[in-house]
Amino acid sequence: MSRRAWGAVVVAVSLIVAVVVPVALGLGRPRAGVAVRAPIPTPPQVGECLHAPVLVGGSALTLVGISIGTAPVGPCKTGDAGSASVSIPGPTTPENYGEILSVIADVLFSSAASSDPQATPEPGWCRESVEAYLEWTAKPWTPVLTDSTWVVGPTDEQYRTGQRWIACAVLSGDRGYFGSVRESRSGPAADVYGRCGNRPAPVVRVWCSQPHNVEVFAFGVVDDGTQDSCTRLITERTGMTDPTADGMLQVRIVATNSSADDPWTSSDGRIQSVTCGIRVAGDGLLIASLVGRGDGPLPWA
Repeated sequence: MSRRAWGAVVVAVSLIVAVVVPVALGLGRPRAGVAVRAPIPTPPQVGECLHAPVLVGGSALTLVGISIGTAPVGPCKTGDAGSASVSIPGPTTPENYGEILSVIADVLFSSAASSDPQATPEPGWCRESVEAYLEWTAKPWTPVLTDSTWVVGPTDEQYRTGQRWIACAVLSGDRGYFGSVRESRSGPAADVYGRCGNRPAPVVRVWCSQPHNVEVFAFGVVDDGTQDSCTRLITERTGMTDPTADGMLQVRIVATNSSADDPWTSSDGRIQSVTCGIRVAGDGLLIASLVGRGDGPLPWA
């Protein structure tokens, strides 16, 4: 056989191998495809959750130098089938980093081309949204959740498609959780958003899932005659018939300008900023928020 004939045989065998072997191995035949662009997320809805920490200043909107962030948003994820949140099968890592409290559509802000420094949004911006979201009725008290809020808006891609909205969101920072703080029940969301700490002064704030002897439920500018309203507030938030747990806990109103020696002394009667909370009466430590705890055993460390 001539050299040219042998060359033709080699080429033919190579072509057969290239076609037959992938099919024999289950790899199938190559197919032409067309890239499909991922859909652009629609504006968020109240009650949906942020699925990543907020990118501060990441929105294409700006408002008088106020930082507007971005984050992917979707149904709240839960590891508890009994939760009121939407259950997404399969999550093993807590993936909620915040919740949408309110949404304003068709906002007429300019594109974020400003060189002005962007400041932290004032908590008061979203105060009414927090209270409505929690169905808060404990006036004149303000939920501590108010100072964990931020304003979020559309990404560059969403902005280019005409989306002009801003939303108030409550954030957990970089700590993920299952469920929703909206449920007002004990669990991961309550532990993440609770205001817990350790005394004596200065009170050191910790996550409510860590050992602590103080939990603050609300703050306000009120007078000294608020002990009863503070007790009612804690009773409502905890679901406990007796918020002192038969003397193991103390309901305290604390002046924020009280002495450094004892930040849990009572108000002196002047109109001032105070907090409403509980502290452990003895030397014990709690390891969970008391929100939604009910009359079951206290979560001692």
